[in-house]
Formats: sequence, C-alpha cells, structure tokens
Amino acid sequence: MNMDIHERIKQRRIDLDLSADDVALKLGVSRATVYRYESAEIKNMGIDKIAPLAEALNTTPSYLMGWTDDPTNYDDPDLIASLRTDILEHFNGNVEKAYKAQRAIEEDNIKRKNMAEAGLACDSLPLEFEILGFDANKKPLPLFFRMAEELTEEDLKEIEALMKFKIERHRKKAED
Repeated sequence: MNMDIHERIKQRRIDLDLSADDVALKLGVSRATVYRYESAEIKNMGIDKIAPLAEALNTTPSYLMGWTDDPTNYDDPDLIASLRTDILEHFNGNVEKAYKAQRAIEEDNIKRKNMAEAGLACDSLPLEFEILGFDANKKPLPLFFRMAEELTEEDLKEIEALMKFKIERHRKKAED
C-alpha cells in the first residue's frame, strides 16, 4: 500500500468511521485543518503533529509516515487489555503475534459457528488447538472448556474421541 501521509490520514479516519469533526476534536483543531491534512494542502506538516494525529487515529506515527503498512498500534493499552492472557503468554508477551493469533482464532470460531448453524460439519480441529495446543492438564483451558473446568480427564478423553468420530463421519459422507 503505497500511500502518502495525507492519504493514510484520510483512509485511517474512514476505516475507523470517524468524521473530520471527531478527529478535529481529538486534536484541538478545526475541521478545516483536518481536511487540509487529508488533502495535502498543508505540505510540510510538522513532526509535532504526527504523534497526536496517530493517537487520534489509533495508529502509529510509523504507519502515517509510510514506514509500515500495518496501522495497528500494538502499544495501545486497550488493545493489550483486550488480549486473552493465555494467548499473550503463549507468545511470550509479543503483543503483535498474540493480537494476530487472537483475531485468527475469533474468525475461525465465527466460521465454525456459521457452519454449525448451516448444518455443516467441520473436518478439522479448532484453530485454537493448532495455535495453543490441546493439553487437558494445562490451565487456562481452550475457550470452549473454560466454562466446564470440572470435567475429568475421562470426560475430556470422551470429548476428544467424539470429535474424532464426527470428523471421520464427515469425511466418509464427503467421499460418498
């Protein structure tokens, strides 16, 4: 994505569904000034404007300057607080990796839910197991076992056997 700073400012504002007034309020400037930033009417934006703009747009100065194409601010305390502890620990505190893994797990869970609602079977284990592994003795347990921590080892083995059975049955149906 090869955009100039003014294009990145405008695109990020649009991506966040913010109005020019919203950004202006966060920066303490007029709406016209925001539009001038976005239109490149202000040619030599001062370095002192970049960090506040990045904060207002929930991104990083590096993104606005075009040094990275990832607009995510991995230092954002709200983003860090939104991460599951087990995922963050799995990635040894690497917020970027944990954030991307959590998003992938959430997308996989949504896909699986939609497939189940449509009456379709899924022939693979949840992405959460692939990323975090499945260890019945490790806490915290994967997402769908958290509410049932009283399950015994035998219960977990039965659940695992049932999952394998359903996957095999789905494969056989697909072959027919």
